[in-house]
Amino acid sequence: MAMAVGVLPDFAELTLALEFAGISVGAAEVHGSFCGAAVLLGPHAGVVWLKETLAECDPQAAQAAEAAKLLGQVALTSFAMLEGGQMDFRLLLPPDDESLHDRTENLAMWCQGFMHGIAIGNQGEGQAAAKVLESEVAKEIVADFTEITRAAVDVEDADAAELNQAENEFFELSEYVRISAQLVFEDSVDLRGNSSSDVKH
Repeated sequence: MAMAVGVLPDFAELTLALEFAGISVGAAEVHGSFCGAAVLLGPHAGVVWLKETLAECDPQAAQAAEAAKLLGQVALTSFAMLEGGQMDFRLLLPPDDESLHDRTENLAMWCQGFMHGIAIGNQGEGQAAAKVLESEVAKEIVADFTEITRAAVDVEDADAAELNQAENEFFELSEYVRISAQLVFEDSVDLRGNSSSDVKH
C-alpha cells in the first residue's frame, strides 16, 4: 500500500533553515538530491541523504536540528509522492510569484541535485547507478537534466507576449523534469526491491 502523501515544507522556510544551519545547498537542490537517492535506495534513502546533507553543519546546533526536522519532512513526503505516481509528485521550487529567473535557476539546481542524489544512492551499491542508466530512456533523461543545469532566462526587456511565452516554456520544462524524475524512479524499482515500507530518517 502506498504511503499517505503529506505536504512539502514551504520553499522559503526550508531555504532559510538551510542557510541558518550553514548548509551550502538550497531547497530545490536538496529536494532533487533526495529524489535521486530514492531511485536506488527507496525507503532507506533518507538515512544516507540526511547524513550527507547535514555533514557540513554542527549537529549540536539548534539550527541544525530545525533543518533536520524540515529535511525529514522532505524525505517522508517526497518518497510518498514518488510512490504515489505522477499525479502526486511535485518539485520543490519557488512559488509562481517569484521571478522567472529565480524559478529557472532553481529548476536547474533541482536537476543538478537529482543527479548528485543518484551518486549518493550508489554508495556501497556497486554498479547500481550504471544499471539505472542502462535504459535509453534514462540515458536521455540524464542528458537532458545535464543540459537543464545550465538553463538561464533573461526577460528583463521582454514585452508581455515574450513574458507569456517564457512562462509557458518554463512550465513545460518543469513538467518534463517532474515526469522524467518519476519515470526514472518507477523504472528502477527492480534495483531497490520492495520500497513500500516506511522511509527511515
